[in-house]
Amino acid sequence: MVFQKDLDRAAVGEERYQLALALRELAHRLGISLTRYAARVTWDRSSLSRFFSGFAVPPADFVEQLVADGDRALGAELTPAVCELVRGLHRAALTVANPQGAQLQRLRDELADAEQQNGLLQQEQRLLRDMVITANQQIEDRDAGGARLPKSGHLIWGFPGDGRLLRRCWRTRRRARPCVRSGGGVGGSR
Repeated sequence: MVFQKDLDRAAVGEERYQLALALRELAHRLGISLTRYAARVTWDRSSLSRFFSGFAVPPADFVEQLVADGDRALGAELTPAVCELVRGLHRAALTVANPQGAQLQRLRDELADAEQQNGLLQQEQRLLRDMVITANQQIEDRDAGGARLPKSGHLIWGFPGDGRLLRRCWRTRRRARPCVRSGGGVGGSR
């Protein structure tokens, strides 16, 4: 993408300047003109020009869309660290340009994090339910056949071998724990 305007650090401020640099780098991944990209997205060319020159801070969904469009164009995703860097630059520029908008975005980010934690808790719940069903089935099989199970705890939980699935369950639980302590999560507060 070719940009007609140079970046003016003094005119836009450091935070917006850094964001504009990052957005330009992301836009170069697309390999198309600004006019053509404007035709693909719901933004007009002049808005895009303001975003890429630092005179306006785009909404977070525009930044996410630009990252995703670049990923599709190249067939490779940016690393999570780079995505977090770009989000951090966006949030810093938004804080300077529009403090109320930045607060709203922080709330949206918190909601997205809570939804992700909820998903992890639901995954853990399904995994634990499956473990209980398997353990109950093993107990029923043992009682019906009169056979004795080995003393290894792995078979009691339904996971012969090294217990990787059980460890995965506990890792998921540790990641989700802050949400549970704050009163959120599946089943209300604890």
